[in-house]
Amino acid sequence: MKTVVLIVAVCFATVSIVRGDHVDDVITAQMKEREIPGVALAVIHGGEIVREQGYGYCDETQTERITLETLFQAASVSNR
Repeated sequence: MKTVVLIVAVCFATVSIVRGDHVDDVITAQMKEREIPGVALAVIHGGEIVREQGYGYCDETQTERITLETLFQAASVSNR
């Protein structure tokens, strides 16, 4: 069984263009398409977190939901 958890941190120059419902729709659609069980999202503007949200589950067994308190293993991902 493969466990995949994606952590997303997004910075926007103008926060007013970020609608929560649109972000939720994009994240949940990508999770479904890519078969990702869970995602943690942080939107940062001016060095401050302006939105944070957990989506889905910590693993494919779907027994533990991702919350704002969920801890993740830090890692670096690069295509180079």
